[in-house]
Amino acid sequence: MGNVRKIIEERARLFKVLAGQPYLEAIPSQGNFILARVSDEEVGLQRVRTTVEADGILLRYFHHPYLSNFVRVTVGLPEHTDKLACALSKV
Repeated sequence: MGNVRKIIEERARLFKVLAGQPYLEAIPSQGNFILARVSDEEVGLQRVRTTVEADGILLRYFHHPYLSNFVRVTVGLPEHTDKLACALSKV
């Protein structure tokens, strides 16, 4: 049960990182990923994608009309969340 607790704790931390970005709207999740909408038209999905990929981070993108400005972020290790937080701060 220790791993489940760790994932839940890291998911909460990841949610705070995503929700703390003024250009993202994180959607609460009970799964092992968080969906976030790029809500700032000035920033745009492409800018987020370019910035995080420059730091070696891959996010899940969608080509569906209803999800075209969303990214899916998988809950990982604490160091993954730290690296993502650093990359998102550069957007």
